[in-house]
Amino acid sequence: MNYRAILSSLRRLLEWLCPCRRELRQIIKQQGEIKMKLSELLDALSALDDQIDKAQAEILAKIAALEAALVNVEIPADAQAKIDELKAAAQSLDDIVPDQP
Repeated sequence: MNYRAILSSLRRLLEWLCPCRRELRQIIKQQGEIKMKLSELLDALSALDDQIDKAQAEILAKIAALEAALVNVEIPADAQAKIDELKAAAQSLDDIVPDQP
C-alpha cells in the first residue's frame, strides 16, 4: 500500500470518527442529565417519605390524646365509630410505605 492510499484511508476514518465523537459526547451529557434527574427524584421521594412520617406521627398523637381524654368517659357509639375510623385512616397511611425489617 502506498502512502497516499494510507493517508486517504486515515482521512476517511477520521471523517467517520468525528461525528461519532460528537454523538458520544452528547450521549455522555444526556447520561449526566438523567443522573441529575434521578437524584432530584430521590430527594423528592425522601421529602415525601418524611412528610408522611410526620403526618402519621401527628395523627397517632391526636388519637392517643383523644383516647386519654376520654379514658373515664362513657363514649357514645357514634364517637367511638369516629375514633375507630381515625385509627383505620392512620393505619392505611402507615400501610402506604412498608415497615423496614
